[in-house]
Amino acid sequence: MALYLERLWIERRPPTLLVSHDVDEAILLADRILLMGQDGRITDELRNPMPRPRSIEMLNAPDHLRCRAEVVRFLREPEVQL
Repeated sequence: MALYLERLWIERRPPTLLVSHDVDEAILLADRILLMGQDGRITDELRNPMPRPRSIEMLNAPDHLRCRAEVVRFLREPEVQL
């Protein structure tokens, strides 16, 4: 589904806001990842350096793994700024 959504976005370029609790999905689909604190406010932003189009194989790419580690660190230690 994520790859279908990306293909649709590439073809039509509609403004898109995706809310996800799935870290890998967010990294695969988003160019910007906004991280919310426990109070529901956006506390940080990550820029996704991975080129488009993206693929499932990119889940093991160094840029993906680096971005994933930052998100996971934020989720484990929300008071730590990235």
